[in-house]
Amino acid sequence: MTLYLHLGAHKTATTLLQNVLKHNEAALEERGLARIKIQPRHLFWHLYRDGDRDAFKKRRRTLARKLQQYYKSWPNAVLSSETMFGTSDLHRVNCLYPRADTALRVLAQLTSGMNRKVIFYVRRQDNFIESSFINRLQTLATSLHLDHAQLLSDTTWCSFEHYLSSFTPSQLSWLHLIKRMEAHFGAENLIIRPFESIHRGNAAYAESFLAPMCATHDLELAPQVYENRSFSAKALEEFIRLAPKQGFANLRSLRLHLQDKYPNTSYPRPMLLSPEQRQEILQTLATENSILFEQYFSDVDRTDISYQPVGS
Repeated sequence: MTLYLHLGAHKTATTLLQNVLKHNEAALEERGLARIKIQPRHLFWHLYRDGDRDAFKKRRRTLARKLQQYYKSWPNAVLSSETMFGTSDLHRVNCLYPRADTALRVLAQLTSGMNRKVIFYVRRQDNFIESSFINRLQTLATSLHLDHAQLLSDTTWCSFEHYLSSFTPSQLSWLHLIKRMEAHFGAENLIIRPFESIHRGNAAYAESFLAPMCATHDLELAPQVYENRSFSAKALEEFIRLAPKQGFANLRSLRLHLQDKYPNTSYPRPMLLSPEQRQEILQTLATENSILFEQYFSDVDRTDISYQPVGS
């Protein structure tokens, strides 16, 4: 039996992959792959929010029992969650997912003795920075770490340049995060893939995700239930204009309204970095990205995806 832990990252089409798992649940179970169901607000979500160690211990025991149950009952099982490491917010961070080590340590302990694989998708840092900023605003009403009243009273809350100046792009190394994963699970147990492979299509993206776990023939790999709902440039502009006038309870409904009215599937996406900033970020991380490609990406991904600056 193999336990697959799909742990993110944010903004790498995790919703698509989770919908594929749900949509094909019966067919996947027939092939020996079970989807482990947990609450969206899992044990780490609560720990990051309120730090209640006693409650965390109880939730940890519950998750341990569930993992053991699936491990004994199924040929293969998959647990998919993009929030185990905390949020994607980069404001004042000194590395990608600074809380990841807590989750990695606990998950490694809970699965000790099991055959397990960690699946993790990365995204080119310039695009990840933009997506993380947009996601920060989109989740203003629901993010556990944000004080919406304080943010909205600060004129810099919607400033991308202020956000960008709060961290150093050189610290956004996927390689460093993956080495932290290695320390807990071993390099041989990591499956690292680039989000950018989605350019081959949703079905191909989902198939490559499922291929290590089970046979993929005759599965519906691009179900219509999936829709990439995010802010377009127009929706982002309107949200920044309207959010300060809203009470906390209305922020989520405002976000959903603008995503429906100005979806990024029909309107231009926000372009927050200048070409010069984008080039500088990729140049700063060029060496580590090169090592990432050589050590962890497949031959196919290395040939048609680039994380290098233009002209390299």
